[in-house]
Amino acid sequence: MGRSRNHQILKYGDGTEMAMIRGDILTNQMVFEKPSGRWDPEYWHPKYDDILTQLRRFELRPLSDFIRKMTCGYRGKTEYVTKGGVQSIEAVSILSSGTGIDPLLSRRVKVGGDSDTPSRRTKMGDLLFARSGVGTAGRSALTSETSVNMVVGGHILKITLTDEIEPQYIQTYLKTSLGWEMLDRVRTGVAALVLDEDDVRNLQIPILPESVRGNIRSKFRKMSAYHDDAIDAKKKDNEMEYRKKIQIAKRTLKDLVARTEAVIRGEREDVI
Repeated sequence: MGRSRNHQILKYGDGTEMAMIRGDILTNQMVFEKPSGRWDPEYWHPKYDDILTQLRRFELRPLSDFIRKMTCGYRGKTEYVTKGGVQSIEAVSILSSGTGIDPLLSRRVKVGGDSDTPSRRTKMGDLLFARSGVGTAGRSALTSETSVNMVVGGHILKITLTDEIEPQYIQTYLKTSLGWEMLDRVRTGVAALVLDEDDVRNLQIPILPESVRGNIRSKFRKMSAYHDDAIDAKKKDNEMEYRKKIQIAKRTLKDLVARTEAVIRGEREDVI
């Protein structure tokens, strides 16, 4: 049985759970919890109290404070082509490692078709989320040199951030266990995992010192260069070079994520 100050989670032998909640406090919270009320027990699991306690070592702000524009991919029937066209980015294109996007895993769409609009074309530093898909819902990545001027597909949310926050920091934070747990929290409680626009807007972001975020940005950019080298090698059918560079990118990001999480937990001052 999980327990916190205002609620407890009862676990049964068949794997189901039930939330027992103080009606004078949390029922009201459940109804008005952003984005539209949360009644699923997992959302109120005590583990999130512990995570939020760690995150509150820093100022917490919703991601919406830093969103300049959010665009959904086209959700109608898409016209794919085998020759020419423009490269699309689907959920499968967002690598689970978080290093970036592999556009070669997706199909091409008709230029100027219903799915190809200026607002759906990617620019450098866009933050992409896979909003649905088995095994892919919740994945995120930043666009880089090898994934610009492409069309986001129907399962993708494309976010352009303001200059107030570094996109590289947001992506690195989302890959920490703390960031992933908070992301996982908002996508639970439905039969099929789906991440919608309000879920993303209400993600809580710990605001690390500007100097630390700047160092994260620099290290992330070095990692991203290895990722792009890997994608370029793959385009040339150079499998050995691809594997070499993508492994370096993965190791570099894994180390950066670990250092970033240590800063958030108060175990170190900076990532350098």
